[in-house]
Amino acid sequence: VYYINENSTVAISAIPDLFNVFVKWEINGVEITDPDTSITITANTTAVAHFVETRTLEINVAQGQGQTTPAAGMHLYPVGSNVMLFASPALGYEFTKWVIDSVDYFTQTLTVTLSDDVHVDVYFDETTATQYAITMNVVGGGGTTNPPAGQHYYAQGTIISATAYPNPGKLFQKWIINSIETTVNPVNVTLTGNVSLDAYFI
Repeated sequence: VYYINENSTVAISAIPDLFNVFVKWEINGVEITDPDTSITITANTTAVAHFVETRTLEINVAQGQGQTTPAAGMHLYPVGSNVMLFASPALGYEFTKWVIDSVDYFTQTLTVTLSDDVHVDVYFDETTATQYAITMNVVGGGGTTNPPAGQHYYAQGTIISATAYPNPGKLFQKWIINSIETTVNPVNVTLTGNVSLDAYFI
């Protein structure tokens, strides 16, 4: 309890302990997600900081060349989080598998639940197949896509199921695929050349 002069502005900060992460302030019933905020004191005020435990997700490119979403390295998430992984091979490589706790997974998109710390290895193999690029864009924000935003390489003839996921308070509006508009979601795209997909949300 602190006694503050009326109409004073007080800066407050929420600093999590090790293996914890800040979630929100609750200030007189109002939620604020910025850990550093300020309050103008016009009445008695209650500020409650909420934290949750975290778990570590470590991603490692064990073989070949490519990128991952989230990026290779160490990441902290609230305990119990569901994290979607995506493996994007470099040109001249193809996705082979994920390995988690000695178990192989062969889907390029994979969701892991972080009830404990998780170490993930991803493997890419070289390929001589003809490959084309699919470039994913989110125009104006408002959501995410799978495959995620960025450029990804696939073998000629691969059928890609592209899905747009709106953020809370948003709706999927349309795709523009190489200048052709469609509202189908998910949408299947067969790679016979380089292709660009722009996702729009409202």
